[in-house]
Amino acid sequence: MRTACGTAAVAVCGGVSLSVTGCSTVPLVTPEIKYGGLSVSVSVLAEEASVILRRGLRPPIVIHKSEAGNYTALLLQCSHKACRPEVFEYSLDCPCHGSQFDFDGRVLNGPAEKALKTFPVTEDGEGNLFIALEK
Repeated sequence: MRTACGTAAVAVCGGVSLSVTGCSTVPLVTPEIKYGGLSVSVSVLAEEASVILRRGLRPPIVIHKSEAGNYTALLLQCSHKACRPEVFEYSLDCPCHGSQFDFDGRVLNGPAEKALKTFPVTEDGEGNLFIALEK
């Protein structure tokens, strides 16, 4: 079982800011807003399995690259009580009531009963990922 770490901290490493949330450290990236969605370079996931998109809106979105090279984008808002799940290596864990989700958004452990909201992710052929947001 994971233990909660106290406070959040922010540091800058190699031009990418790192956010410490709970016990997880996940890079934050600022996407380009275009065509009603978000665009980010594939290179941000070259050394990391997950990044959190800073987009000026709340809650944020996490992009995850699976070992098979597939990308998923999930809203970091628990479907149970709308808390922000923390991103770990193998799961997204809600610190409020203990719900756990996989990187496809499916519930691994409750009390949440509904999956996390997901967004379509496509590659544009020019080294970018595009996350389509609903209007």
